[in-house]
Amino acid sequence: MGLEYMEYKIGVEETSLREKYGKDDLVIKDPLALQRKGWAKEIMDIYLVEQNVKLDLVRFRRKEMPGDPIDRLFHEGSCHYIDLSSSYTRHQIINLDEEKAVHCFPSAIIGLISHSASIVDPTLQRGHHPKTLHDFRSFIAATYSKSQASHAPLRNETNVDYSPPLLPPSLPWRLEGRPRLVLLNRKGTRTILNIDKVYQAVLEVGFDAVVYEPSREASLHEDFRLIDSSHALIAVHGTGLTNMLFLRKGSVLMQLAPKESDWLGSLFYGKMAVRLGLEYMVYDLGEDESLLGMDKATKERLAREGGNLENWVSKLNFNETARLKKLQDFETEEESSPWESPEPTWSITCDRSHFEYDLCYINRPSVLHPTTATLSAVDPTNSTPPLVETIRPYPRKWQHNAMETVREVTLTTAPLQSPCAITHTSPALIFSAGGFTSNVFHDFNEGFIPLFITVDTFFNDQDVILAIVNCSDWWVDKYSELIARFTRHPIINLDKETATHCFPTAIVGLMSHGPMTVDPTLQRGAHPKTVLDFHAILTTTYGQGYTLPPQNQPKLVIIGRSTHRVILNQDKVLEAAKNVGFDVVVFEPTQGTPMREVFRVLHSSHVMIGVHGAGLTNELFLRPGAVFMQIVPIRNSWLGDICYGKLALRLGLEYIVYDIAIEESSLANQLPKDLLDPNDQGGMLMNDWANWEIYMNQNVTLNLARFGRYLERAYEKAKISMQKESSHADHWSKIREVTRVKF
Repeated sequence: MGLEYMEYKIGVEETSLREKYGKDDLVIKDPLALQRKGWAKEIMDIYLVEQNVKLDLVRFRRKEMPGDPIDRLFHEGSCHYIDLSSSYTRHQIINLDEEKAVHCFPSAIIGLISHSASIVDPTLQRGHHPKTLHDFRSFIAATYSKSQASHAPLRNETNVDYSPPLLPPSLPWRLEGRPRLVLLNRKGTRTILNIDKVYQAVLEVGFDAVVYEPSREASLHEDFRLIDSSHALIAVHGTGLTNMLFLRKGSVLMQLAPKESDWLGSLFYGKMAVRLGLEYMVYDLGEDESLLGMDKATKERLAREGGNLENWVSKLNFNETARLKKLQDFETEEESSPWESPEPTWSITCDRSHFEYDLCYINRPSVLHPTTATLSAVDPTNSTPPLVETIRPYPRKWQHNAMETVREVTLTTAPLQSPCAITHTSPALIFSAGGFTSNVFHDFNEGFIPLFITVDTFFNDQDVILAIVNCSDWWVDKYSELIARFTRHPIINLDKETATHCFPTAIVGLMSHGPMTVDPTLQRGAHPKTVLDFHAILTTTYGQGYTLPPQNQPKLVIIGRSTHRVILNQDKVLEAAKNVGFDVVVFEPTQGTPMREVFRVLHSSHVMIGVHGAGLTNELFLRPGAVFMQIVPIRNSWLGDICYGKLALRLGLEYIVYDIAIEESSLANQLPKDLLDPNDQGGMLMNDWANWEIYMNQNVTLNLARFGRYLERAYEKAKISMQKESSHADHWSKIREVTRVKF
C-alpha cells in the first residue's frame, strides 16, 4: 500500500509477563524457536492473549535509531550512524536535505576518497602516518565502547538535537570461562534453516552461543557490545558479515559460502578479515546443504530435517575448539603460520576461497611426474579412495578465457609407479606462465608480482625450486635475470621435462593481492612488503652496473603504440613537448626488446606519457618522484585507475590523468554522444562486455592547446624532481669528500 512500515520490539521490562514468568524464560536467543514448535495453543495464549505492554517512554521516544517510530517519522535513516558521524567533527552536522539557511566556508572539498572495497590502503596515502583498517576499527571501538558522551547534534531546520539512547547493560566478557560464538542469521534469503540444531551443537562443543539477527532497529551500541565481547562469528555470506569490524584482533570469522558465491566472499569479506587480523575460515556449502537447484521433495525434507549443517558444526569439536579457546585472551603471535591445514592429517590441502587464485599444498614428501603434471604424496592415513585435487595454477581464475589455456596440475595421494629420478632437499613452487602471458601487463600482474608475494610469504627464509607449466622459451629468455632473483636453482620446465622429481613439500599456485598490488595489510609476517620492495628487486636486477647519464633538461618518454589506442597526431605532440623544454624520446618496446634496455630508457627519464595500455606497465621502472601521465580514452577511466593509477601512487610517482574529450576520440563520428560521456566511468563496458572491442580500439587526436597545459604542468613537476635529485647528490658528494679527507 506504499506505507512506511515501522516495528517497535518491546523489551522484557515492558511486558506484563515479566511479573509471572522469569526473565530467562522471556529472553529467546533463537527468535524462530516458537515458530518451529508449531505455535501450540498454550504458547499462543501466553504471548498473544495474556500479554499487555507498558512502553518505556525514554526508549520509545529515542531519536538515534532510524528503526524507532518517532525518529523515522521525522528523519529517515540519517541518525542510525549519528554517533559515528559525530566522531569525525566537533561541529553540528548540516543536513542538506532539510537545511534552508545559506552557509559560507573558507574552502570546501566535495566527495569521498575510496581505496576500493573495505580497504584502508596505507600505500595510497602520502602522509607521514598512513592508516590501515586497524585504525578504522579502533576509531569505531572508541565511538561505541565509550559511555554516553555528548556528540555533535544533527542540525536541521528545527534545530532539534538528537540525543543518544541509554545503553543496555554490559554483556559479560565471558560466561563460565567459555569462548563466546555468535551465529549471525539472516531473514529471507541465505537463511540457516536448521539454526536451532546448529545452536545446540555449538553449545555441546563448549561455546557460549548467541543467535543474532541484525536489523535496522538494533542499536549499533548493542551490536558492538555483542560482537566485541565475542571470540568467533559465523555467518552465511551477506552484508551482516560487515559486523566483523566489531571483532577484536585474533577472533575467528567463519564465512558460510553458498554455491558460486565464494569469489564474492573473498572479495568483500575474506580480505577484510585478514586485514583486521582475524582468523578467517571458509566453509563451502555442499550439494546437500543448499536449496539451489534442489527438487521440491528434497527441499521439503531438508526443511523438516534441518539439512546437515549440524555435522559441520560438530566438526568444530575436533578441529577448531582448542584454537578458539586459546583466543579467549586475545593473545596473538607476532608471526602466524602462513598456511595451516584444517585437517592436520591430510597430505593435500587446497585453499579455493580467493577471488583471484587457488593454492594447493602438499605438506609431505611428494613425487612430481612432469609428463602428466601430477604431484603425488602418500597419505599417512591410508585413505580409501585416495585424495585427488586439480588446480590451474594461474592467479586470474575469475576470467575463464585466460584459465582455459592454463595447464591443469593434479595432486593425489595415490602412489605413482615412477621412482624418483632426481631428489631435492628444497621445496617446490609450481605455477603457470600461461594465460595472458606475452602481454607485459599480464607478465607482471599474474606473473612476477604474485611470484614475489608467494615466495616472500612461504619461502622468505628458505630456498625454493620453481617448476613451471606453460613455460615458453621466449619467456624464460626474456625474464631469465628476474627469475634468478627468486631461486638459485635452474627452473624445471614441466612442458619439456621427462624425469620425475621428489620434493620434501610443495605449493601449487601463486598468491595475488589484486591488480598490480603488493598489499602489506594482507601479510602476516613481521616485515610486510609493498610494491616498492618489488621495485627495488627490478632496480637491483636490471640496474646493476648502470649509471644515470648527466642531464640538463627533463627527459620525457612517450610510450608509442602502432595498432589501436594510437596518438594520431603524435608528431605534433612530440614537437609540443620539445617546445615546453623536454628532451623527448618515443619508445615502443616489443616482446623482443631486452629488459635491460627497457629499464635504462625508463629509469633515466623524468616523465613517461602514454595512452592506456599494457605499455604503461613500464612505470615500474621509473624512479620515485618521476611524473607519469596516462592518456585515458573514452570510458577507460576505471581500467586506467585499477591497472596503472593506483600503482603510480604506490610507487611514489607524480601521477597526472588526461581524460580525452569526445572530440579527441576516433569514436566521435561513430557513436552517439550519450555513449561517449567522458564522465561515465566505464559504464558501457561494465554493462555490456560485447562493447569492449569498440572502446578499447579507439584512437586519439590530442587537442594541442589543452594537452600543452598538461605538458607544462608535467615539466614543472619534473624540474622540481631534478632539483631534489641534484641536492641529494650534492649532499652525499660532500659527505664522501669529508670522509676521504678525514681518513
